[in-house]
Amino acid sequence: MADTEKFTCIDCGKEVEYEGGLAGWAKKNPDKVRCKECFDKHKSGYAKKDTTSTTAKKSYSKTTEASSKKPIDAKMFKQAFDELRAEFADDLDSVKDYLGGWTSTLVINRSK
Repeated sequence: MADTEKFTCIDCGKEVEYEGGLAGWAKKNPDKVRCKECFDKHKSGYAKKDTTSTTAKKSYSKTTEASSKKPIDAKMFKQAFDELRAEFADDLDSVKDYLGGWTSTLVINRSK
């Protein structure tokens, strides 16, 4: 069985014993060590804060976001694909598997 090591809870100062991998983590992160009681309190308080912050982040207008992009059409894909083929004409065999992804990336970036 692994040796246990003692650490101090950052919230209440209580002595906490960890062993194995958790002891290794606690050595590297002594500023994050908590006893079970403080961990549970911290966890429940963190969960409440997290939900309110994500709710606040989601309040945006979809019409504003949609209107700032150019519409994507097949012509844009053809143009990007032709540009990539011309650029990599000398080494087309080694990059042919990537052309579809690169084409999509170019079209998406140009539509912004």
